[in-house]
Amino acid sequence: MKKLLYSALTLFICFSGYKSYSQVSRIPYYDNINFGSSFFVIAETNENSDFYAVDLNKLGSEFEKAWFISSAFREQKIVRIDAGNNNIAWFRSKKVFTQTETAQLLLSLKQQAATTAAAMTETQKNEWLNSNGK
Repeated sequence: MKKLLYSALTLFICFSGYKSYSQVSRIPYYDNINFGSSFFVIAETNENSDFYAVDLNKLGSEFEKAWFISSAFREQKIVRIDAGNNNIAWFRSKKVFTQTETAQLLLSLKQQAATTAAAMTETQKNEWLNSNGK
């Protein structure tokens, strides 16, 4: 009886470990996300949320990156969920917002960052960065 119980416990641990491993292996870590020409990708999705990885290197300057992140922080449809990687930002969007709405928001923020950068002098950009703690 002990052998049967031990075998069942061993199988349970193996299968639960396999399930956990497969879940972890699906998460697209920073170093292997392929954005191609896209500004963002939907990296994960579940029944409640979509998870977006945004390629911050597609923004034209450090000012645009900082402005984008600052503006995204104020948005209600997305929440930044990573610790502040300089190249990739992770956002979660609840399913109450469609993927199209979230995509439009991310692209709009990207465009606004470029427009704002084009409208400001270097001095104004530096002042904004300094006053916003960037």
